[in-house]
Parts: sequence; structure tokens; C-alpha cells
Amino acid sequence: MDIRDRLKRTIKAKNYSFREVAERAGWSPQNIFIKLNRVSPNFDTVVSIISAIGMQIKIEKDKDQTAEEKDINGIIKTLKGKQISYDVVEQLVNTLGYQLILYDENPDIRRIANER
Repeated sequence: MDIRDRLKRTIKAKNYSFREVAERAGWSPQNIFIKLNRVSPNFDTVVSIISAIGMQIKIEKDKDQTAEEKDINGIIKTLKGKQISYDVVEQLVNTLGYQLILYDENPDIRRIANER
């Protein structure tokens, strides 16, 4: 399941309409349709959508990797505003032995958002 599908499922699970998410992100309804149907949304788009529905992106150590302990959450701040695809960021973080987590306090929503 790609990030677009995960975002769509998460928006529905949190009981938001796409129009509401667009308004909260400062976009038109047409714009969110385009963003959720592109081949690979950029990282900023994913961050904006996740923020609009009250979630955040976290970086956690991958359970299957032996990653060096360090604070790599600065990557998210560094990439903000850059035109880089979410998939590339995810691959980069995975290469370092970490994973991107679409985080919500509700474990059921978190599971839906991160189901692959």
C-alpha cells in the first residue's frame, strides 16, 4: 500500500472529509484531489495532510535493523520546504535503520496509517 492509499484510509478513519482536510491545510478541494492522486506526493504534502488531521510524522528505530543511536528527527526539519518525494525520504530513513511513522495517539488510527 503506497502513501497515497495510507493517507486516504487514515483521513477516512479519523472521520474527516477530503474537503475538510483541504481547508485545514489551506488548499482547495481540487488541490487535495491532485495531491492524493499523484504518483508520489512530496514530503511537505504528506506533512501538511498529517498535520491537518491532527497527526505528526515521527522517526523511530527500525526493530529489524541495528541502527546507531542518534537524534535523526532533525531530518524532518531539514527536509521541510524541499521538493523531495515522500518515498525518497522514507527510503533514506530506512537505509539509516529507521522508519517513518505516521503518529496518532489512537493506536487503531496509527495502525491504519502505517499499514503497508
